[in-house]
Amino acid sequence: MILELAHTTLMVRDLDIAVQHYRQILDREPDSRTDSEGLEYAVFTLGNAAFRIATRRARDPEAKRAPRNSTSMAKDCSILPSA
Repeated sequence: MILELAHTTLMVRDLDIAVQHYRQILDREPDSRTDSEGLEYAVFTLGNAAFRIATRRARDPEAKRAPRNSTSMAKDCSILPSA
């Protein structure tokens, strides 16, 4: 059973389109946008959890790739141990 969720990251091909989509669903702006390790991120803070949307920076061979056969995928999910 999952008791807490710290963050999850969704890999997408187009960050701007994904941010626009989740802005409408969540009815809020992302809390931040940043880039690191060849990826660009938008972060929505939801209570005590973070929902990150990420895409590979253009022309960056070091960046992790989203799979070619899908528009997005769950990349990672941190689950905190129960108390």
